[in-house]
Amino acid sequence: MHREMLQELLNVSAEMLEKITSSVVESMQCIVIIFRKKFIQSFCINYEHEIVNARLKETIVGLYDESLLILQQDSLEGDCWYITSLVLPCLLHALKGSAEYYKEVMMQLEEFSEPSTNKNLWKIILSDGALLSLCGGLLVNESNRIEMVVDTDCLDENLSNTEDKSTSHSSSVQTSLHREILALIFTALFTIHKRITSVAGQVALAKSLAQWSQTARLLAKFNKEDYRKETHQATECLAAYVALNLDNPVDVIRHQVKDIYVEILKAENISSGNNGFAIDQAFKILNWDWHKRSLYVALQCLLDFVPVHYLYENEPQLHVKLLKACFSQSLAPYASHLYHQLALRQSETIDITEQLHIWLKPALIALLECDVSQARILLDYCFSKLLKLYGQAAVPFALHYLHNSQENVSNIKISSVSSSANKLRVLIMFLRAAQRFGLQINAELNEKNPDQKSIDKETVKFALVHQNDQIRLDTFFLICDSWKPSVLITESDLLLLKFALPYNMTNQCPAHRQQFLNTLKKFLHRLLINLQYIQKPTRKKNEQNQIKVNLYKNFLKWLVQFCLKQLFIGNSYPRRSLSLSILYFMLCIFKTKEGCPVPVELFTLEYIKVLVNLLQDTFEDNRLLALNILTLSDLKGHVKAMLGSEFFENLQTSSYNQCRRSYKSDASRNAAYNLRFNARLSDNVDLNIIKTCRHLMSFLVKDVQSANENLVRSAYTTPMHGVLYCLRLLLPEADVRNTQYRQEWRKLVEEIVSCCFQVYSAVFPVVGNDSPEGFIPKIEEAELRKICDEIGMLCTDLEDERSVAQKVLVASWRSAKESSLLLQLIASHAHVDSSVDDEDCVLSWKQLIQIGDHLRMQIMETRHRGAFEVAYAALKDFCPILWRSNNAKLNTIPKRWVEEAMNTICNPANTDSLCATRRSAGLPFFLQAVLGSDKGKRSRDCLHSVMSRLLSIVDCEIIKSITMETELKIQVHSLNILRGLVKDASLGEDMLQYISRCLMVSLTGFDCQVWSVRNSSTLLFSSLVTRMFGVKREKDLETSGKNRLSSHEFFTRMPDLHEFILQHLHRNVKSIFKDVNIEKQSSLFPVLLLLSRIYPSLTRHDPSSDLLNAFVPLVIKCACSSIFKCRVMAATALSSIVSKDCSSPVLLQLANALIISSSHNETHGILLLLTKLLRVKFRNNINESSDMTDAVVYLTHTLNQCDDRRRGCFCVVNRSAFIDLCLEVTGLCKNFMKDHPGTANVDFATKSLITKLIKEVNLKQKSSTILPGCAFLYHSQGKLLAAAYGWGLSSDLTSIPTNNLDLLFAALKVLKQEYKPLISTVHLKLEGVGNTIPEDIQNFLVQLSKSVSNHECLAQIYKLLTLVSASRTGQVLALSRLLAEDHLLTNQKLFGAVVLCQAVSLRGLIDCDVDAPMLKWLRRWLELLTQASSLVRNDVCVRVSVAKALRTVTGLLLKDGKSHLVEVCHEAWKLLLILLYDENADVREIACDIVHVVARAKGQDMTGHHLVDCLAMEIALDVYVTMYSDCDAQRCQATLDQVISFSHSDLKTAEANNLSNSTQLFESGSWNTYVENPLLKQVIAKARRSIMSA
Repeated sequence: MHREMLQELLNVSAEMLEKITSSVVESMQCIVIIFRKKFIQSFCINYEHEIVNARLKETIVGLYDESLLILQQDSLEGDCWYITSLVLPCLLHALKGSAEYYKEVMMQLEEFSEPSTNKNLWKIILSDGALLSLCGGLLVNESNRIEMVVDTDCLDENLSNTEDKSTSHSSSVQTSLHREILALIFTALFTIHKRITSVAGQVALAKSLAQWSQTARLLAKFNKEDYRKETHQATECLAAYVALNLDNPVDVIRHQVKDIYVEILKAENISSGNNGFAIDQAFKILNWDWHKRSLYVALQCLLDFVPVHYLYENEPQLHVKLLKACFSQSLAPYASHLYHQLALRQSETIDITEQLHIWLKPALIALLECDVSQARILLDYCFSKLLKLYGQAAVPFALHYLHNSQENVSNIKISSVSSSANKLRVLIMFLRAAQRFGLQINAELNEKNPDQKSIDKETVKFALVHQNDQIRLDTFFLICDSWKPSVLITESDLLLLKFALPYNMTNQCPAHRQQFLNTLKKFLHRLLINLQYIQKPTRKKNEQNQIKVNLYKNFLKWLVQFCLKQLFIGNSYPRRSLSLSILYFMLCIFKTKEGCPVPVELFTLEYIKVLVNLLQDTFEDNRLLALNILTLSDLKGHVKAMLGSEFFENLQTSSYNQCRRSYKSDASRNAAYNLRFNARLSDNVDLNIIKTCRHLMSFLVKDVQSANENLVRSAYTTPMHGVLYCLRLLLPEADVRNTQYRQEWRKLVEEIVSCCFQVYSAVFPVVGNDSPEGFIPKIEEAELRKICDEIGMLCTDLEDERSVAQKVLVASWRSAKESSLLLQLIASHAHVDSSVDDEDCVLSWKQLIQIGDHLRMQIMETRHRGAFEVAYAALKDFCPILWRSNNAKLNTIPKRWVEEAMNTICNPANTDSLCATRRSAGLPFFLQAVLGSDKGKRSRDCLHSVMSRLLSIVDCEIIKSITMETELKIQVHSLNILRGLVKDASLGEDMLQYISRCLMVSLTGFDCQVWSVRNSSTLLFSSLVTRMFGVKREKDLETSGKNRLSSHEFFTRMPDLHEFILQHLHRNVKSIFKDVNIEKQSSLFPVLLLLSRIYPSLTRHDPSSDLLNAFVPLVIKCACSSIFKCRVMAATALSSIVSKDCSSPVLLQLANALIISSSHNETHGILLLLTKLLRVKFRNNINESSDMTDAVVYLTHTLNQCDDRRRGCFCVVNRSAFIDLCLEVTGLCKNFMKDHPGTANVDFATKSLITKLIKEVNLKQKSSTILPGCAFLYHSQGKLLAAAYGWGLSSDLTSIPTNNLDLLFAALKVLKQEYKPLISTVHLKLEGVGNTIPEDIQNFLVQLSKSVSNHECLAQIYKLLTLVSASRTGQVLALSRLLAEDHLLTNQKLFGAVVLCQAVSLRGLIDCDVDAPMLKWLRRWLELLTQASSLVRNDVCVRVSVAKALRTVTGLLLKDGKSHLVEVCHEAWKLLLILLYDENADVREIACDIVHVVARAKGQDMTGHHLVDCLAMEIALDVYVTMYSDCDAQRCQATLDQVISFSHSDLKTAEANNLSNSTQLFESGSWNTYVENPLLKQVIAKARRSIMSA
């Protein structure tokens, strides 16, 4: 039957082939139709000798020829090649039979090993991609045959136990053929592997190798002996390939490589019968680097073949390393999966309790010891898997452990919260994670906590108002969310929300607010589901259900009223935004049609007017929310009835005047939103908008006429951008495609399009001017004076003319901007017809072409950046309409535009029409907009054509020999366009193939003699670095893995760059040693910068590491450059490209070169190389390798010799570098000697070296000669003297000169860095003196504070003086009091250091008797702190210092009314209350910490946790009133009045500063303040009532 079906299909195929004349694709479709049938391949294998029918054979030959033709065409790469490669072996087998087939294939495969790019197979030329596809097809064919043979043998064994020797011999021969075929294919694949450069080729190779490994596994299953003979040797090569590519950046390759590894492990396990190969692999893998994901993927593959206990025998800390890896976002998915698999392996052998102790407990410990971001990653990846594995049993175990864990957890890295807060955070986060996976959490929330296996509700309540944002948010999730939405919400949940919401409305973090709103929205949906479920008609009505309904409805009413009350005047932006968002969500969720509407009577006239006023809010999202709330269907009629028709008439009239007359953009926004509000509430929205637009168009026509007559007068009296903005916001409100008003819309759209063209023509003299800034259109002086007189401005000096020019420019580019955006809006919203006769559409295709041509003209001709950038955005949204159109007249327009632009660039006669400055103005933006707006084939082909032409224009050879000015312009324009295309994110993937050539062009451009070409090349190079390595995210790139690429990844993506960079370095090195001009070395720095972003591949035996090693000798020579920056960058590049194994030999080579160096530049470069190499490669690895230790010791002795021999030969800069190197070496030796006692020779060498350097410093100070570079030397000498004292190599600090500020400042910085941990925590101690610095340092600092007047040095001194002993606090305080207040307030760093030092000194005097002068000064000191905490100064660092100082003297706040310090205490409380309402969150956090300490000391802290700032304010006032209201009520009242007046004066001053800019063109925006005076007054009024009642 198979034969008959095949005959029928092949006959049909033959008829189809006869009809096909030239289309290979159609032929391919025929082959796919036939050979996608599974039984066809099986038939060709089983009946290969029976194809005797001439027509049948002729058909197969035809298909065979067509298949070969397909493989020759690169355009058919992909699915066509894949299907053809599967078909071709079957056809060949069917034609020639098994014996001839294998003979033919083996003969052809032997040709694969020849080192050429293309191969002559079957008398045709095939590329490497086609060869890879063909190898894949051969492997699939072999797999099918081996599977069939294995199945047949199994069937024979079941049928009979007798063995046929002839059959056995035939099977053996066939197996031998399979083995030879596999060996030849493997050789061919690895031969091709050496030539592959593209990512597509690497993907194809990985797929072929995956198929090969699968076939090899089948062969091992079929015949183990034959597998071990040939194929076993290939598995070692594959294992090395896996090690290199298991961490490949391409996902497809990584997945294929993982499959390869699994298959070869299975094959080796089958062939050997044991897991010896897997165990060897495990031993190797455990020695890989643990910060690469390849290790975790490989171990995961090995778990099926290697017992878990073996892994722990070789790596006892395996689970600890896995949990640490889970802290990293990139490693967490792989490490957590491996951790889960290890736990799963033991789940069947031990009981659940022991499993929880082994696997869950370490994860909980890790959760307690990490910071918030790491904990979030750990929960999302690791805990999610463990909770799925252990289920409900994990919850009580975790709660029990967290409750019984010690208060002080070791190695906690969180400095902003205490350990108790950390435990609470972990507890809430864990419960939240468990809730997401459906575990019963609500059952754990008990009122009491007797067994310590649940969490009480009081803890949840205070977690909702905790100081830490994340704790509050996670607790809010815990309350609002549920593992099952239909679970009924309890009354206690609603009470918790009512308690928490008022304290969570002012968070200034947008991400926090967004998550808060999303959670509340989910809760409201859940509440709706509960209401609908209870109110179902099928449910029985009982009293309990009615109570639930009333409970839910009362909560909704409360929530509406609460949100409306938050919209008071003077509220902060977060409160407004959250209130409006919650109202909008409620009105959208609880609708009338849902059966649960929100009562509209709650929206009184007062609240409606508040919402209407919010249409003029300075924040766009608040405007839109208010508009949407007022115009929702359930509220629409109520709003209209409450406001009345007269209100809407007045609103529309005032909006018309506002949008036309004001040049402020805020005025036009207000008018536009008022008109939108009026339109939405009208009975017929479309008709209302048509009438409104026509009214606006009548204004616009007059304004355009006025602008044509006098653009200056128009800019002041009737700017056009306001009307255009209103039109742009009104049109989306209507249905432009509404057939009822089609004729009106067609006419209106035609008028708007025509008027937009006229607007641009009117403002073009300004925005199209070569220098639009400062340009005033030609106007008579008398006319200009007349206009100025009309607007009340005196035009008497240059400043007035500049103001006129600025206002004209702003009005012009805003008009151009609005016109282009309006045109784009019309094109995208209006229905476009496809023919001239189509009357059903609003916009004709001719108008669409006119809009496109206008936008192109605007972006190409405009010179003002703001105007052509907006035109670019409009054109980018417009072009997809053309690309995707079915009209041939439209979809070819973008290609025509691009061709015209490229012809303009290439034609020297047309380059004058382009902007030669301003980075080619809108030309790059135009090409970006057209080419990056669509991902279709036409746009991609167009991009490749443009790139080919541009790269041919800026060819490396051409760019070197620019002579004519026209050629110069062409080159500059091309480079600027390349830069724009490289930067465009939408073209990122398509531009990858051109990155290497663009980089060659940019590096070559650095050598051009013309400045403009060098400038454009620099910009291009910057864009390329960002595209290749990403946006810079860390300052220290030397030790960071971000913004860098491994050598394997870099040279795999861009293989051409290796030879180019190598030749480039060779040329630059030659220019260095020939003493040519410095200009010849201009391209050296970017090349070194590029190398500094590449690091050696972390996998051993990677060939790419050898590629990097070729750069090392050249980079060392580059350090001899006469350019200082090049020497520094050479040191950075060398420390990056040298591998850890090669670090010691390179260090020894440099040490020897230092002795024989002949020039100052060479010596300086070698010193920099050595210092950077030690800092990057040796600092953290000195104890890991004996070679590194020996190299450092050798360098130490070399430096001693070098200092003795060449001391007088070093210049000032070289001496500075030499000292830095000696300090680095000494530091390394000191660390080494700690772990290796008995190294006396090293200790003696370092002591000798440092001692000689110190003597030299003392001698040099006697000389007053100042040389260039002395600042470097003084800085190094200062570090030397301070470090020598810290190491015990110098007896005192008196050798540090006080008259050399550079040297002194460097020494003080070193001392401060050494004691930085103590300085950063000195303000946390409440009483006594903590850790102090040595006595001799104290003496030195006290003497310095008397003699030094430099503010920067004084700041360092007083930071260190915070650590003085108790006996010196009075002396330090007396010295600090001598500093002038004016100097303190004008220098932030000095102020912070001095006030904190004074606070530490005062800490011991609080409990002592203070005399009158001291009391007076103390009060003045607090007044100074209060003055510094003013919001008007807006110095965050100063206010943080003030808060820390007050935190240090918290004891002042604990004194009662009977204390002699009562007046000072009131000042301290006033300062605390002011800090609690500070703008900065860090200041408020410290102030909340103070409140927590005071409340706990007074027994009024009932929570045990730090609370959110607004609740802390209430607690602080309560404590203050309780302490002082009985004995000093009048002074309490005065303090509270001063707090209000202070806040009010700050706010008024800031608003006055804001209003002072009201005459400026650009609005400064709303003053988004955290301070809310109405709420502050309410809280203080409550405190006053408490005082009066007391």
